[in-house]
Amino acid sequence: MSALEQVLVPALVFLGMVTLIAFVHELGHFLAARCCGVRVEVFSVGFGREMFGRTDRRGTRWRFALLPLGGYVKMFAENGRVRLPGGDSRPVTATERPESYGCRSVGVRAAIVCAGPLANIVFAVLLLAGVALATGHASGPGALVYGVERALVFAAGNLETIAGLVAGETAGADIVGPIGVAEMGGESVARYGMLGIVALTALVSVNIGIINLLPIPVLDGGHLVFLALERLRGYPVGPRLQRISALCGLTAVLGLSLAAMLNDIVRLAIG
Repeated sequence: MSALEQVLVPALVFLGMVTLIAFVHELGHFLAARCCGVRVEVFSVGFGREMFGRTDRRGTRWRFALLPLGGYVKMFAENGRVRLPGGDSRPVTATERPESYGCRSVGVRAAIVCAGPLANIVFAVLLLAGVALATGHASGPGALVYGVERALVFAAGNLETIAGLVAGETAGADIVGPIGVAEMGGESVARYGMLGIVALTALVSVNIGIINLLPIPVLDGGHLVFLALERLRGYPVGPRLQRISALCGLTAVLGLSLAAMLNDIVRLAIG
């Protein structure tokens, strides 16, 4: 490969992989919400200014945003109130309650939250089953069994790394960030072609699913903690505490991401 290709190929592979995994994750939330009768106002792939999009017949705005690193699903009346154009809000009406996320039971909301990480794990199983079929490792139902086994191996490895970091047994320098994943993507293309990319996408998808279940505010696991507290106390956690927790969680996630990127840069610098 030329010098330009050595830069472009990993970058494009990484962006495509992250966009696809984010889409699958948010699709899990979206489908669970639709199945539960909750109205979805926005389905966004990426953050920031909308590049292009469309509104479907049920009022959901499907949009692709400027920064394709992640995404989100915005549900109707997430805190039980409807936001008005001027910035104020009002309580939902009796007719709006069934399609309001904030007015549904804790169990329904927990199912919608869990659906995103679960979608990532199921997606990885399907990708790995496809790899098994393409390489002849398994056929028929055996390919899905293979996919489940490999996904469990990936998940176990991820959990072991997280446990090691918490216990101080795993060095922070072992964390791989986006640059490292992009580099792995370029190497996968060079060595194994598309099958290597598919396997790497499955690995990242499982890891994203597991990480999102960690009890950290701003992640799905943090939302589950708030829902569990609401179930135990009989009323939701106050908005002020949620905002403070979200800020702390975001700081932790950004700090970990920065550390991972610095690790990637050091690896590149030392070759």
